[in-house]
Amino acid sequence: MGVKIFRPVSQGILWSLVKLYKVIPNYGIVIIILSVFTKILFYRLTHKSFKSMRDMQALQPKLQALKEKYKDDRQKISQETMKLYKEAGVNPLGGCLPMLLQMPVFIALFNVLRNTIELRRAPFAGWINDLSQQDVLFRLPVSLPFIGDAFSVLPILMGAGMLFQSKIGGSIAGPSSSATQPKAFTYMLPIVFTVLFYRMPSGLVLYWIVNTVLSVAQQYYINKGVDKEERAKASNSPTPPKPTEEPQPNGPSSGEAAKTDKIGKPDKPGRPARTKKQRTSNRRPKSKRARMKSKER
Repeated sequence: MGVKIFRPVSQGILWSLVKLYKVIPNYGIVIIILSVFTKILFYRLTHKSFKSMRDMQALQPKLQALKEKYKDDRQKISQETMKLYKEAGVNPLGGCLPMLLQMPVFIALFNVLRNTIELRRAPFAGWINDLSQQDVLFRLPVSLPFIGDAFSVLPILMGAGMLFQSKIGGSIAGPSSSATQPKAFTYMLPIVFTVLFYRMPSGLVLYWIVNTVLSVAQQYYINKGVDKEERAKASNSPTPPKPTEEPQPNGPSSGEAAKTDKIGKPDKPGRPARTKKQRTSNRRPKSKRARMKSKER
């Protein structure tokens, strides 16, 4: 069953599938259960991987500042970057580890679907009547490059799930998520995997779809928990006191300033402003001659 190094894993998977099939007589559902079991087995490791991705996203402003500061010294950038990773407790390769550990299971399942007679012509549901072959909903009138003339639904669903996964920051490429990689790479990776999986056995694509859906749910749960922790830290952080305005030694107070705005400027600096009544009372009365002149005018 395939390469010799993966043969023990393939035999273990075949044994599990046959035993589960005696209880649930549908190999499609059995493959779904196998995918769920694999996800549970690597749950803690995947959880740390997704946390590492979030930590890498949080370090991006500091990494960008290092690149701008030491843009002419690549060795210094590498040293400072590793120092920053060490201080933050982030492993840049931690996101790739779950993917590498699941590869033997993936390759072993591929060998089982290709080489064992137990899964030949094993139906699942609907148009999928052979899990060891490509799922074909209908035939196209022309043959397209890389995908042929068959229209398959499962690879398209898998690509859509991977695209959504990369959008929420859980790309299969590890810490290089949408915040750290070019925008085109976010779309290109699901397209490449869709083309690679397009002609593969439908049972293998079904396994990967379930794995992707569970990864999206786990990433959403982790993002929600991290956002809740950040909001709690922000609400518990003490707010800095507002600076108090010091009174001016020679200037008027706010009450006096408002009073002078209504009445006018004070007569002399340092002397309080007089009211309108005081101003009119202090004026000298006009003489009789002045009053007569004003009447004539």
